[in-house]
Amino acid sequence: MPGLLFACSRSEPGFENSADRLASNSNSEVSTESTESISPSNSDDIVDTETADFNTAEPLYKFSSSKVRGVKLPKELAEISGLACSPDGRLFAHNDEVGTIYEIDPAAGSVVKNWRLGPQKVKEDFEGIAFNNGVFFLTTSNGDIYRFTEGTNGETVSYTTFTSGLSEKNNVEGLCYDAATNALLLACKDDPGDELEDSRAIYRVALPLGSAATELYLTLSLEDLTSWNSNSEFRPSGIEIHPATQSLYVIAARGNSLAVLTSAGILQSQFDLPKKLHAQPEGISIAPNGTVYIANEGSGGRALLYSFAPDDW
Repeated sequence: MPGLLFACSRSEPGFENSADRLASNSNSEVSTESTESISPSNSDDIVDTETADFNTAEPLYKFSSSKVRGVKLPKELAEISGLACSPDGRLFAHNDEVGTIYEIDPAAGSVVKNWRLGPQKVKEDFEGIAFNNGVFFLTTSNGDIYRFTEGTNGETVSYTTFTSGLSEKNNVEGLCYDAATNALLLACKDDPGDELEDSRAIYRVALPLGSAATELYLTLSLEDLTSWNSNSEFRPSGIEIHPATQSLYVIAARGNSLAVLTSAGILQSQFDLPKKLHAQPEGISIAPNGTVYIANEGSGGRALLYSFAPDDW
């Protein structure tokens, strides 16, 4: 099909049916005004944890340090789901229940500010966040995308929604912005698409939203993803693109693993995320200076944010 980007470690048939199913996209705009304020919460509890050595993700990273610095996040982020960095290095997060965005101080784990979609509180299964050129995007597990701008502390902002054509069957769990193609990438936790067996899928939604049909971007071989470690599964929960290498970083809460792939979908390396540290890794983002952030849901307690600084920058 015209415009299709389809790269994988092995051939997968049947994309035509998936493309037909995704070809119809729709959008609807919600015009709203700021009506409510939300008070920020703060926390400065810091946890330093001993870890086993990590495998090398890329030559840039040597995860061999015996210590990883983790910070506890505020209680309202106990079910943190997505992370995104702005070009000026600020870190943003959200939970998976309400359309509220938090700017986080990654050193302390405290909230710098927060704002939300409105005017009515938006309750959805939000699973990923991305940022580009002053605009934020949130995705739900069924592939709906919310577009909105940054707000001041306590502000309520209007938003626009778009339908990607994906569904709860695909179970979208990760979202990031791809500058190389000016598009959003959506990582699916479950069904990769029609006739795409034994794989995980990443779809592409071109910007501006609504300008083109959703496309299958990459399929990832489950055999490759599960043969690198002792885990028998790999279900993506977050995705990010490294600003220097353009490699794809895909984390899996089910499988406790992080895979590093080329932009063509070739698996470069992979390492375990030890469960004693990463109870449920749900969000990943990479700052302009190369620092990798991984957020873990609280699993009954406080969520944790880990920072991995590159060794050779």
